[in-house]
Amino acid sequence: MTDDIQVRRIGADEVDRRLERLADILIDCVAHGDSVSFLSPLSRRRALVYWRSVADAVICNERVLLAAEDSTGQIVGAVQMVPAASENQMHSARVVKVLVERSARGRGIGRWLLSAVSELARKEGKMLLTLSTTTASAAERLYASEGWQRVGIIPGCVLASDGTDRSATFFYKHL
Repeated sequence: MTDDIQVRRIGADEVDRRLERLADILIDCVAHGDSVSFLSPLSRRRALVYWRSVADAVICNERVLLAAEDSTGQIVGAVQMVPAASENQMHSARVVKVLVERSARGRGIGRWLLSAVSELARKEGKMLLTLSTTTASAAERLYASEGWQRVGIIPGCVLASDGTDRSATFFYKHL
C-alpha cells in the first residue's frame, strides 16, 4: 500500500458531488469482468441511477460509503456497509461493492477498504459482517486472506458481467 491513498467516509454533504467518479469506477469494474451486480456493457445512465440510489441511502443513514482517494483527492476505490434493518440483527451489517479501479489495483487498496469498513463497523457497535462474491475470483481470495470465514457456495447464484452463470461464495467476519 502506498502512502498516497487515504480511505475516508463520504458524507451526505458531499456524496452528490462524487457520483460521476463513482460511476466511472463501477463502469470500469464491470467492463473488466467483475461480477458486482451488473451486466456488461453498463451504461453511464444505469451506473448513475445506481449511485443516486446509494446517495439517497447515505443521506437517509441507511448505508455508509467509504472511498479510497489518491493524493489529488480522486476516488480510486469504494466500499459500502449496509446495517441490518431487522431489530434482532442490529449487531450486524453487510459489506457490498468493494470496488477498486483497474488502474489502481495491486496497491493494497482492497485490503485498506476492508480494514476501514471493519473498523467503522466496530465503532458503530457491529459485531458481525457478511458479504458474498463470485466463487474463484480475486475478491474471494482477498476476503479469505483477510480473515473472512467461508460459509458456503451456492452454484448458479449470480451472473458474471458477461451473463454467464457463476457460483457465489458467502463469507462472515466476527469483529
